[in-house]
Amino acid sequence: MTIIQALQKWIGQLPQLAPNAPLFIDYLGEGELPQYAIVPLPGPPIVERYLDGSSTRQYPFAIQLADQTADDPARLANSGFMEELTDEFERRTVDGDLPDLGESRVAETVEVVNAGFLYEQGQSETAIYQINCRMEYFQAAVPSDESE
Repeated sequence: MTIIQALQKWIGQLPQLAPNAPLFIDYLGEGELPQYAIVPLPGPPIVERYLDGSSTRQYPFAIQLADQTADDPARLANSGFMEELTDEFERRTVDGDLPDLGESRVAETVEVVNAGFLYEQGQSETAIYQINCRMEYFQAAVPSDESE
């Protein structure tokens, strides 16, 4: 399983997301709202490399929400979603309830890097909100092929 797949599975189980709402990768569609997307962001992958070849790494990403913005209650609910997501990531990191990254990688934290914000306001009564995050994880050393 790739890191983005593990994140999609983990985020898709969060109670803050609307039931049956799609959670896309790098895409927000034209269909029913709300919709969510996970968007990988640029950043150095390695935080720290250790003598044994293992490393602490990061995976920067954004979560986007496309939803209605017709009135103040809708906009407040969208901003509130971003706050709740921040709290949920912190809670799950403290509890050790993090994405399963497979055999050689272990997630250590999922954290919000900046507060959620209005990313794009369209011509209609919809908008895209975004919250930038990062997952830090430990990656074991890759065994070298020592056959000669």
